[in-house]
Amino acid sequence: MKKIFLIILISIFATINVDAQKNDTIELNCINDFFDGYNNQNFEKIRHTLSPVLKLVFSKSKVRLIYETQYGIMGKAIVLNVTKKSEGTYLLKIKYERDTTEIEKMGLSISKKGKIIGINIPSLQYKYPLTNQGQGFENSILKNKIDSISNLKFNVANFNGCVLVLKNKTPFYTKSFGYTDFENKTPLNENTLFDLASLSKQFTAMSIMLLKKQGKLDYSQKTEEIIPDFPYKNITVKNLLNHTSGLPDYMELFEKNWDRSKIAHNKDVLEYLKKYKPKVSFKPGKEYEYSNTGYVVLSLIIEQISGKTYSEFVSENIFKPLGMDYSKVYNTKYSKNEIVKNYAKGYTFDKKLKKYVGVTEVPELDYYRYLDGITGDGAVNSCISDLQKWDNAIREYKLLSKNEFNDAIQAVQLKNELSEYGFGWELQTNNNYQKLLYHSGSWGGNMNFILHFLEKDITIILLSNNEYFNLGKFAYTIGDLMNKE
Repeated sequence: MKKIFLIILISIFATINVDAQKNDTIELNCINDFFDGYNNQNFEKIRHTLSPVLKLVFSKSKVRLIYETQYGIMGKAIVLNVTKKSEGTYLLKIKYERDTTEIEKMGLSISKKGKIIGINIPSLQYKYPLTNQGQGFENSILKNKIDSISNLKFNVANFNGCVLVLKNKTPFYTKSFGYTDFENKTPLNENTLFDLASLSKQFTAMSIMLLKKQGKLDYSQKTEEIIPDFPYKNITVKNLLNHTSGLPDYMELFEKNWDRSKIAHNKDVLEYLKKYKPKVSFKPGKEYEYSNTGYVVLSLIIEQISGKTYSEFVSENIFKPLGMDYSKVYNTKYSKNEIVKNYAKGYTFDKKLKKYVGVTEVPELDYYRYLDGITGDGAVNSCISDLQKWDNAIREYKLLSKNEFNDAIQAVQLKNELSEYGFGWELQTNNNYQKLLYHSGSWGGNMNFILHFLEKDITIILLSNNEYFNLGKFAYTIGDLMNKE
């Protein structure tokens, strides 16, 4: 469901093969100490390498939370190469223990005193040329190439999940790898339900757009006009949709104050915002900051205006009209004894047991349980067969007209930047490359990715239930092949 803030820092140690000059020794020692601390899960050693300014941001508890969770997902790694870019600045290439099929890049800036003053993980840029890149492949060759990559991810990198590549609105390549549950080894298939995590935001945004189409709200409406006791002023529906509201993170608020023996629901988020009223990050519309809170509030707006639960509205207005027969809002998986057939159980890697375990078996991950009742930012569950119908509906404008859907794919010009997030979709609007819609999702052991080419009838959908973390690059590689066809 939710994009967790630990994406901020991703790093690790091992052997560094660098012919360093003597004046680089202090800086390289700092790099070694930082990565050695990570690989040995020595959080104090990690923090010791940070400058005083970074230590203010990364408290001991936050360093532990970030790197312990990160280690559980990615494991140890070897730093393959360190290149000095300028004085005190290095570019590292890293290979992780649980995905040796990919190489990550990481930038470090180090002070003269040998402390880390900057960490940078370059974001993946989807730079697909506007024209075909090569001579193209025959369909059978192309399918074999995609199959080879997918099997490599499964056999070498522990990818457990489903792959769907759509071309001309029909499956070009589809295959399931692994199991719904590791205990019974029940095979995944095209109808296996996965927790979509933050991919759910597409459905929340579509629900708001449908209410707009029905004349029941306007994007410029202020939230307090719809929810009278909403504790923040001048935040519009559009601010909520494109993450320019500045609302504080509800998950941090609940971590500090919630009775973890209880299950939180959307109304509890509203009550906590009213009770504690944490400060906004910025004035509405001034900046972009990804906000799960904003999409929970959108869910409350859907319920307030429609008089239905979020689940009822999404089912009646999206799933049923599109024939998405398997899909459902399933936000009671941990709090009720409801059994859903053919459901992908979420797994995480236990570093002590050295195997994948269900997320409910890890005490530190209890927030998956006590936040179980919340909708809007997540909780939509679907499968690749239904997501084909969803993608086709977007392309064929079955729910909204082309003009109406166009509102969802507009970049936002802010004071100091162009924000390429629309309504439930991340965008690439650069005129030098193909225009794209994409989104990732991560929650409860599930990691998912959709890459949708706006001007070509190609979509790549990847669903995983064991925290395979390189889905963005996986999708990029398939997209690159499809664009050579």
